[in-house]
Amino acid sequence: LEEVARHPHGAALGCAIYHTACSDFDRASDFFEKAIEERDPMAVFVAIDPFWEGVRMHPRGSQLVRRMNLPVAPVAASASNRT
Repeated sequence: LEEVARHPHGAALGCAIYHTACSDFDRASDFFEKAIEERDPMAVFVAIDPFWEGVRMHPRGSQLVRRMNLPVAPVAASASNRT
């Protein structure tokens, strides 16, 4: 994945998707930050898409969403029961 992330056109966000699916929200935040630095237009969906709730709940992830000047979507009640 590290090699893929070095390529342009959304690779960093793709790696963030993978790590989010694996519930590795710290690593997902690393790649989300890289996507922001690359100005990936799809990164804005992290603020609203339910798939990204774990990243938004992670301290770094919510900071990154705020850094983009986007409101953080409220966390669904079911997400607060996850471990």
